[in-house]
Amino acid sequence: MISLSPNHDLVTFADQCGWSVCEELDRSGRASQGQFFSPAETARYLASCYTNASFGNKIVLHDPGAGSGVLSAAFVESLLKRVQKGQVKKPSHVTLVACEQDGDFLQALHDVLNRCKMALEQQGISAKVIIRESDWIESSVESLDSGLLPSEKIPLATHAILNPPYKKLSSSSKQRRLLSRVGIETSNLYSAFVWLCVLQTKPKGELCAITPRSFCNGPYFRPFRNAILESTQIRLLHQIDSRNEVFQRDKVLQENIIYLLSKKPTRQSKVTLACGSFAQIKLRKMNLDEVVHPQDSESFIHLATESDHQSARDFVMNQSSSLVELGLNVSTGPVVDFRLRKDLSHSQSADTYPLIYPHLFNNGKVLRPPQKSEDADNLRQRKKPVAIRDTARTEKFLVKRGCYVLIKRFTSKEEKRRIVACVLDPKDFPEKKIGLENHINYFHANGKGLTKKLAKGLAAYLNSPEVDQYFRQFNGHTQVNATDLRNLRYPTEDELISGNPRTR
Repeated sequence: MISLSPNHDLVTFADQCGWSVCEELDRSGRASQGQFFSPAETARYLASCYTNASFGNKIVLHDPGAGSGVLSAAFVESLLKRVQKGQVKKPSHVTLVACEQDGDFLQALHDVLNRCKMALEQQGISAKVIIRESDWIESSVESLDSGLLPSEKIPLATHAILNPPYKKLSSSSKQRRLLSRVGIETSNLYSAFVWLCVLQTKPKGELCAITPRSFCNGPYFRPFRNAILESTQIRLLHQIDSRNEVFQRDKVLQENIIYLLSKKPTRQSKVTLACGSFAQIKLRKMNLDEVVHPQDSESFIHLATESDHQSARDFVMNQSSSLVELGLNVSTGPVVDFRLRKDLSHSQSADTYPLIYPHLFNNGKVLRPPQKSEDADNLRQRKKPVAIRDTARTEKFLVKRGCYVLIKRFTSKEEKRRIVACVLDPKDFPEKKIGLENHINYFHANGKGLTKKLAKGLAAYLNSPEVDQYFRQFNGHTQVNATDLRNLRYPTEDELISGNPRTR
């Protein structure tokens, strides 16, 4: 029998090592690099997600961006407990592969993984530790796409566990160029880390990660979603209800998700959806087709974790029209104020048109900007221009007079609704043209306005609690993309005008 003494409380040891390093570092500096330390409870939960069937005689664990090694420690601790309980057979060998480029963590990482190695060997399991003091992307690409000898390459994983950095990747960065060598096109470090792990995982191997939810929707993550769906099975999707539950010490307010992927190319039929705190997890089995709709060209991932979420999903998905079928489109406001600074004005005059910002949205209606910025309600709004000049250069950035439905592209975390729709009434804007600022999406009919009845019905539908609940199932951030709005189902024109969308 395996006995885990206090000395073998690997996760607590790794957690203490990691936070002793973190306390000496500038937290804002780590945050700027997208580095957030995995607390002990989160690490243990990730390690518990692997299926018992994934553990074989020889185990290779990948831990990219390992920090102090708390995730590796949780994996080893979980493995030993599973063996002790007879849930899995004792493996003959375990290889721990950790990659960390931050020199501040390297001593702690060595100490933690050596203790993991000792704990395994004390139970008769031979163990090997490989620590790569380098950038995970560079190291992985060299291993996948080079003439390295087999002994120099990263061994393929049976398991991967990761809390990758959260940071945007510049299109001109060295990392983007490296990733393109192995066919990876993505816009964030976290998706790059996960994608590389998938490529380096053996068939039937499993990967467990905690990342932002942002990959579930939006055009930038479409290649990543497609790669995941084509090469893995999604076993588990755990939506974290509280924004600060998993990274409370780092004061992270990102919406996160934990997921388990199995390296199997065949498409599975069921996915386990989870929500709630680690102490009170609610589980729900759903068909994969309900999570990722087969006809959805964007492959959005929907998280209908509660019955009311399912009702909202059914309400929206049962609507019979697309925007194309309605003859409508949605675009982003063309006026990027910092690029047109010389053409904007802080007072309205005969040679200007009104400029609309989201702060002019008020109870479903768009207000006119004040005559002068200094007349605005608060200091922040007083700094905003109120008009755009009518010049040859600004002509292409102006929208023709008409009735439009406007949507905020960004909502605050405190707002009750993610989608905030308002009707811009041409009676309030008699000018021939208007300027719509870039933080707004607007619905139009091939560049022209809608009928007032259609606009009111469309805004009412978008502001409905069902659409808001449905939208939150795949949108894990405060941005509302035009692509997201194009991807929704809509009632027919008659139903929008009458205000009676179908309920089933």
